[in-house]
Amino acid sequence: MYIQRILVPVDGSEAALRALDFAGQLAHALGASLDVVTVLSLGELDFYDGMYLTLDQVEGWQTQLKTEILNTAAQRIPEGVRYQSEVLHGRIIPTLLERAASEGASMIVMGRTGKGRLEQVLKGSIAQRLSASAPLPVTLVS
Repeated sequence: MYIQRILVPVDGSEAALRALDFAGQLAHALGASLDVVTVLSLGELDFYDGMYLTLDQVEGWQTQLKTEILNTAAQRIPEGVRYQSEVLHGRIIPTLLERAASEGASMIVMGRTGKGRLEQVLKGSIAQRLSASAPLPVTLVS
């Protein structure tokens, strides 16, 4: 298997940033490119108070937050590594799998734990569910 493109989902957590660091080193060594994404999933927010915020306000706030996450991520990518970054919209796992397929990702590298603590308790971690359903290699970084 020749690794040409690595999908790296980030959420601003320390584990996601460690995964990005690892993916950056791997991409540099292999001459691969990175596809750094974060997913805006309004259905999976940790909190939402509809009495005070409209859906447009929540989406604007989340988009700004996710853009800041991507800007922080971009600063960690090693010089010379090609990358693209984007805020995606949708349910996290299907959106990541669709992105991997549409961009021809060779593998996914992501943090083993992220920011969604409540979701981990209720449904298991995103990383565990993604790695169980992905048709391509997934590397989880602690």
